[in-house]
Amino acid sequence: MDTENCAIMQPLTGSHYISVSDVMSKINHRLYRMTRKYNVDVKIHNPEIAGQVDVYCLNNTWMLNKAVAFARQAYEKAVKEEKKALGKQLARWHDFRLNLNPSDGGNTAYTSLNPMHVNADTLAIQLLTSGDFELSVARDEDTNLSYKFGLWESGSQYNILKEYSRRGSTEDSPDDIEFIAPYDAIDDELQSTTFTELQTQGNEPPYDKDNMGDAALFRHVGTLFTDNNGRQKLSTGTFCAPLGLVVVQKRGGAPIVCIHAKKGDYKGLASEAMS
Repeated sequence: MDTENCAIMQPLTGSHYISVSDVMSKINHRLYRMTRKYNVDVKIHNPEIAGQVDVYCLNNTWMLNKAVAFARQAYEKAVKEEKKALGKQLARWHDFRLNLNPSDGGNTAYTSLNPMHVNADTLAIQLLTSGDFELSVARDEDTNLSYKFGLWESGSQYNILKEYSRRGSTEDSPDDIEFIAPYDAIDDELQSTTFTELQTQGNEPPYDKDNMGDAALFRHVGTLFTDNNGRQKLSTGTFCAPLGLVVVQKRGGAPIVCIHAKKGDYKGLASEAMS
């Protein structure tokens, strides 16, 4: 399939995020949906200039997948009647879009990076910024207040992990602990202490049952750099980027990064649906 899978991004100035689905939509002139996992490789495009950049992505966990699917389910339920009334009038490139901007999660300001192309007439570099990437909105039936969906809470925006946590909080199992084993006095192979331990050791899950990890979303993919002594690391290698979200932070110099999406069966790219 004729698909361009490489995108050179605009120069880094600080903390940024990249939506792989948005980038690939811009350079290929087709819709790549957001709620998917994309396999990408981040590389330094200008190794002749000293620079350093840290690369992060979302943890590829079952809870993130479930949270995305649950948010999509809630959204589709909220707009079901409107979609039914619209029929074929539904916008052709309509997609369920979440807010991926990490700025909502703390004090650091992140900006979105755009891909660069070369003007065929002048060979000048230009940014690809056009396109409809409006975030999905659901509304309260009584007040008509609008709510967006994202990875963090911000005003009228749902934190999809917290919402999924409210639905699926893990309970102790078993709920009630029995302390006296039957026939304990006449059968020395059945001990009350062991009887209790078998219920309490593993009664709590081997993770934080009250927290879906919304405060620890990312993992560090790697540090890319080139220095004046000839040392360098130019590529992260291919990694899975849930929601196509890649975060990059400039640590020095003037690095330019490029995104290489692995080729596959989803409109020419390797991708797996999350919802």
